[in-house]
Amino acid sequence: MNRNSGWLPQRIYTLATLLYFGAVLLRSILDYNDSSSFLPILAVLFLGLVLFISEPFLSKLSRYTFLVYLVIQTLLIFFLLTMPDSPDYFATLLTILSMQVMLQIEAKKGALWIGLCAVAIFLLLKGIYGIPQAIALSLVYSASNVIFG
Repeated sequence: MNRNSGWLPQRIYTLATLLYFGAVLLRSILDYNDSSSFLPILAVLFLGLVLFISEPFLSKLSRYTFLVYLVIQTLLIFFLLTMPDSPDYFATLLTILSMQVMLQIEAKKGALWIGLCAVAIFLLLKGIYGIPQAIALSLVYSASNVIFG
């Protein structure tokens, strides 16, 4: 059920997606270019980009294809959140997925997915940043998911 009914929301969605992905890619290059994590990060970002580009075609195959796509993309982002140093910015990629989720599935299910992602962000970041910082980061990224989703 695609709620996108006009060209303007599609253009805004595309622009926001490009800006978010570009920012994450640039920060990854700046933060990890001398790290052994750099190539795995680039590989996961590339795979996520290929999936993102192919999603409109994949979703036409079956009504369940989007859900499989969503699970794979979410797990890729969660993997990125396990990187050493300061990986919290990878959570911004969930904003792209939030926009897709709210366009493709029922609002209640989309809200549930956003809530589960908030918990996962907290759990994945608490070991790196500590509980108070992980709560704050989870709330900030979840707010973006709600606003843009």
